[in-house]
Amino acid sequence: MSSNFYAAVTVVLWGAMPALAKDLLNALPKFETLAWSSLFAFLFLFAVNRRTLKNFSAEEIFTAAWLGFLGLFLYSAFFYYGLARMTSQEACILNYL
Repeated sequence: MSSNFYAAVTVVLWGAMPALAKDLLNALPKFETLAWSSLFAFLFLFAVNRRTLKNFSAEEIFTAAWLGFLGLFLYSAFFYYGLARMTSQEACILNYL
């Protein structure tokens, strides 16, 4: 597939994320939403990078995974908290500032 296709899919998914996250937060508790999104992100990135992981030691992989999880977890926690407290448009504007 061409890179233009991947770029278009990325833009559509990125643009739909606030509305989908707001709907998901209405259906599930904040921490459960956070846990599921972190799990899916981890599994996707692990599947994409499984060949590259052979070049690193277990300690390096654990450190990178821990820091990546912590960064994603905190980012998502604050974003979902903002979505729960305000409209998705307001939360996204503040998020991207």
